[in-house]
Amino acid sequence: MDVTEAIQTRRSVRSYTEQTIDDETLISLVQAGAAAPSGSNSQPWVFVVVRQPQRRKTLQSFAPGMSGTPQAVIALCLNHQRASTDCSSWLDMGAAMQNILLQAHHLGLGACPIASFHAQAIVTLLELPAHLHPVLLVALGYPQSVPQPPMQRPLDDTLFYEKCASKV
Repeated sequence: MDVTEAIQTRRSVRSYTEQTIDDETLISLVQAGAAAPSGSNSQPWVFVVVRQPQRRKTLQSFAPGMSGTPQAVIALCLNHQRASTDCSSWLDMGAAMQNILLQAHHLGLGACPIASFHAQAIVTLLELPAHLHPVLLVALGYPQSVPQPPMQRPLDDTLFYEKCASKV
């Protein structure tokens, strides 16, 4: 699958089979996230993989945005000891997430990013030290079904050359 195809066909998958995800695949996903660009090469991320069924279920109870029964969840955590003082570290985390989503799609996995969760509960559940802050969760599993592509705004509503049109 080439990169354009991956970008155009990736979907947020929320229903998964019971097939487990092997260690090699999970490591590949984390390596993809860690390969993301970061401001001043700060690499402000820490990835916590949750696979144990009861821990996944507990995590899911604190994440109302997570549906289905994912076979693994990757928590993307911002390491404040490596983060920059401006907002670029948040952009770095988004880039890491996108790499994970695209790698998951490439490997035939379904994935869904989750930003709605109770952060302090996740900190407690994952036993995160004070300098780590959960930013995103990525639910993972082999897709039971893949949703249809969402409607997108026409390109002439979002693309402008040289200056922005007043109709935006």
